[in-house]
Amino acid sequence: MLDLQSTCRNFCFYLLPAFSLQAFSSAVEALSLANEVLGRDEYSWQIISDDGQPAASSCGLLVCADSSLFFERERTRRSISAPAVVVVGGRNAPSPHKQLDAWLRECRNRRGSLVGISSGTIVLARAGLAEGRRCAVH
Repeated sequence: MLDLQSTCRNFCFYLLPAFSLQAFSSAVEALSLANEVLGRDEYSWQIISDDGQPAASSCGLLVCADSSLFFERERTRRSISAPAVVVVGGRNAPSPHKQLDAWLRECRNRRGSLVGISSGTIVLARAGLAEGRRCAVH
C-alpha cells in the first residue's frame, strides 16, 4: 500500500532555452491535478532557469523563474538530499552546459530523481546519467 505521506515531493523544473511549453505545462498540470484529487498539496514545484530570469519557450512565451542554476547548485551542496529535477527541452538538441551537467550529477549522487522531457533527455544522456537505461525522445 502506498503511504501518501511519503509522496510529498518538490520538483525543480529546469527550463532549457526554447523549451516546449506544451510538455512543461502537461507535467505541471499533472501535479496540480494530483493535488486536487488528493485534496491537499502533496506535490510542489519551482521553476529554474540558467540565470534566474524568465525562460523563453519555443513559441516565445516567457515563464518566470523562481531560481537560478547557480543558486540551486549551492542549495544542493548544502543539503543532505537532492530535489527531483525535471529538465524540460524542446525540439532541438540543447547546447552542452557543463554547470548544468555537474548539478545533475550532484543531484544523482545525492539520490535525487532525474527526469528528461523532450530534448531534456539528451542533457541527461550527455551528462552520463542515462547509461544502462532505456529512454525515448520523440
